[in-house]
Amino acid sequence: LDIRTKKEITIHGIELNLHGNSDYAVEVYTKMGSFKGSESDEEAWELWYNGTVTGAGLDSESCIGKCGAKERTDDDDDDDDGDMRLLLLDLPANETRALYVSFQEAVLVYSSNGDDDENKNNNSSLDFGFENDDLELYADGGVKQKGWDGKVVHPRLFNGALTYETKQSGEII
Repeated sequence: LDIRTKKEITIHGIELNLHGNSDYAVEVYTKMGSFKGSESDEEAWELWYNGTVTGAGLDSESCIGKCGAKERTDDDDDDDDGDMRLLLLDLPANETRALYVSFQEAVLVYSSNGDDDENKNNNSSLDFGFENDDLELYADGGVKQKGWDGKVVHPRLFNGALTYETKQSGEII
């Protein structure tokens, strides 16, 4: 997915929709600019997070980092905690940054955008997933089958959210 910032922000967490209730190995990669054209280029991406996330079940928030109002840490005694090893990601205003969330198992829930034309995303435009005064989230990316050389399946929509704060207000959203 692509994030285009309108203001300077810091990402604190990623909320995911996962099929199961187990602990899953996950890697999150980031790169400057759009993901378009770099879906299979491992050298274009920087590993941002390598750890686990505990699935909360279908249509429930599974969190990496700090999501919403509740901070999730590995050190807490609760079994449904997330993983605080996610590094904060500072993004300046007017930047495009791509995120790639990778699981070894097929647990990430995504949606089709209703367009069965597999060549739809071969142009330069992406469909919005979300927009507010702080950022634009282009959630119409793709889902890769395992590994960097896996097939990219288009079109797919990211079913998740980001928790972030703006540098101007300091309010976590």
